[in-house]
Amino acid sequence: MIGSKANARRAARQLMAMTPGGPAQRDRPQDVDLPPGQHWVSEFPALPAGPPPAVTKADWAFTVATEDGRTRRWDWAAFRGLPSQRISVDLHCVTG
Repeated sequence: MIGSKANARRAARQLMAMTPGGPAQRDRPQDVDLPPGQHWVSEFPALPAGPPPAVTKADWAFTVATEDGRTRRWDWAAFRGLPSQRISVDLHCVTG
């Protein structure tokens, strides 16, 4: 169950973005050469199984438990403060 007409429209747009002949290509770098039938998408669409949970940044936490029972917990600010790096890869989806 998608939940609402707005969610259904958003899901349809996401599916169209993954379909050959879908929405117009956006933000495609000029030096990218794609195989026939494939098109550029700037963000990988997340297809929801339902509405996202209502969680505020104040309530959000990421907790990791080790095999020996130790835990490590980060709130939103601490998690966003961890070192990060941008990774860029080619992702090819084959359906059929």
